[in-house]
Amino acid sequence: MPSQAAVRYTPVVPSAQELRHRITIQTMTDAQASDGSISETASTFRTAYARIVPLRGSEDYVAQGITASIVYELWIRHISNVVPKMQITWGARTFTISSVRNYDSLNRWLILLCEEEAV
Repeated sequence: MPSQAAVRYTPVVPSAQELRHRITIQTMTDAQASDGSISETASTFRTAYARIVPLRGSEDYVAQGITASIVYELWIRHISNVVPKMQITWGARTFTISSVRNYDSLNRWLILLCEEEAV
């Protein structure tokens, strides 16, 4: 019986030309106005190039309207201290980060799962 070669899973790591989308990673901080109200403000943490891949979308009926959300996977070169409390802006679009994964724990790539909501 012929020997079978071991099948090895090789993920599709982006090439340099696939990192074509310039994104901005922002931190969110609470600021208190003079009238006592609290609002969230965004400040730039870092900019990076990313591969943006839509994974899935959904629609929900909320308060007599339809709310759509799309989940994206963003691959970026490793940046320390990126956490799910941050957000991503890409042009006029804003994504909330739901998870950050250090691919293969080698500090080369981060995989960010992000969600964009549209009303």
